[in-house]
Amino acid sequence: MARTFRRPRQSHPIAEMNVTNLIDLGFTLLIIFMIATPLINQEQTIPVNLPLESKSAQEQVDKSLHFVALSVDAKGNYYLDDRVTPVSMPELRRPLRIFAAEAKRR
Repeated sequence: MARTFRRPRQSHPIAEMNVTNLIDLGFTLLIIFMIATPLINQEQTIPVNLPLESKSAQEQVDKSLHFVALSVDAKGNYYLDDRVTPVSMPELRRPLRIFAAEAKRR
């Protein structure tokens, strides 16, 4: 009686994917980015001399001062303080004269 040593063929597909190469690629990219990132950061820094903190006491704001916000938009419209509507130049002159007179009285 003759004996055959052939294995029977597997007819089902392999359900597992070999991810060894993907893991190697991921670690290689991680190492490249870990080396390249500090070098990029060193090239892009601009040396700036920032002001140092003052150790002296800050001056107290005079409570009698009155601050006014005057805004001008791109179209040339004037806005006084928190007003939403634009103010014309003749309307703007009157409050500014009052503010100037208050400053002269002090």
